[in-house]
Amino acid sequence: MIRRALFDLVLFLAPFVLYALYLRFAPKPDANATARTHPWTLLIASGLALVVLSFVWLGLTEGQGEQGNYVPSRVENGQVTAGHIEDGSNK
Repeated sequence: MIRRALFDLVLFLAPFVLYALYLRFAPKPDANATARTHPWTLLIASGLALVVLSFVWLGLTEGQGEQGNYVPSRVENGQVTAGHIEDGSNK
C-alpha cells in the first residue's frame, strides 16, 4: 500500500520536477524582460491527470483475484487443515 502511495506521489510530482529542470537549464531572460509567470495550474492538472491515468491503468491490468468460495482453516481430528479456496463452478 505504501509503495502504491509513493508511486502516485512520484507521478504527481513529475511535472514539477520537469519544470524545475526546464527553469534550471533554459536560457535566462533579459534583465529588462518582465518577470516569468509560472504555470502552477497546468502543473497541478497534469500531475493529477497522471495519477488518474495510473488508477485507470491499474484497474484495467489488475486481476480479479481468486474466484470461488473461501474455506477457512479448521481443526479436524486434532490436525489443522489449512484454509483454501474451492472452485465455485461445481455448484
